Amino acid sequence: MAARLVAAAGVEAGDRVLDVACGTGNAAITAARRGGDVTGLDAAPAMLDGARANAAIAGDAGVTWQAGDAAALPFADDTFDVTVSCVGNMFADRPEAVAAELCRVTRPGGRLAFTAWTPSGVFPQLLAVLGSVRPVESDPSGSPFRWAVPAVVRERLGADVTDLDFETGVLHRLALSPGHFWDDLCTNSPHFVDAMAAVNEADRAALEARAIATIAAAFDDARNTVSMEYRLVTATVR
Repeated sequence: MAARLVAAAGVEAGDRVLDVACGTGNAAITAARRGGDVTGLDAAPAMLDGARANAAIAGDAGVTWQAGDAAALPFADDTFDVTVSCVGNMFADRPEAVAAELCRVTRPGGRLAFTAWTPSGVFPQLLAVLGSVRPVESDPSGSPFRWAVPAVVRERLGADVTDLDFETGVLHRLALSPGHFWDDLCTNSPHFVDAMAAVNEADRAALEARAIATIAAAFDDARNTVSMEYRLVTATVR
């Protein structure tokens, strides 16, 4: 998904690139390997630590990693040629402010691209399962998955962009079984790690059974993958 995002954004050698809510750096490192002058920004220090480790493994130390809030980006207007986010900006608070900031820091004629999990995909379904025992964002029609709804994105970006385009993609996430995928989420995904920490021990077995059944519906035994649908959004900033 990160490679498709960076390609759709048209990252070229020498482009000033910002990866917003960069997580552990998949899009930022990909853009750097395409020749971009890349800054990766995230609000979570642990994510940035993981990004630095991944950059070292990938053999690319050229990315600048910076802490910051997607709704109040610490950069001047028109700083970047390309701004991207790989299922990152969708989880930031204050979505209208995030949309404005993405456009503000991108120069006129620059490119904006991001991906977001679709409301009907397995990720929001799993959050809904968690929501049955712990209050979380579980409405699949609401935030953060509204970042994948074209009408909502058009309203948020408004007159700040042109050439707004939407594509639907599927990430085929490798896993040995639905249970293996669930364990990986609960070990490595901040959303699920934090949520599971607050689940009562008595609720865990039933919750896990429901979650694995949900994942099984999207699991491909022939490929050992879980299909995760996402929206790819691209635009030109005015």
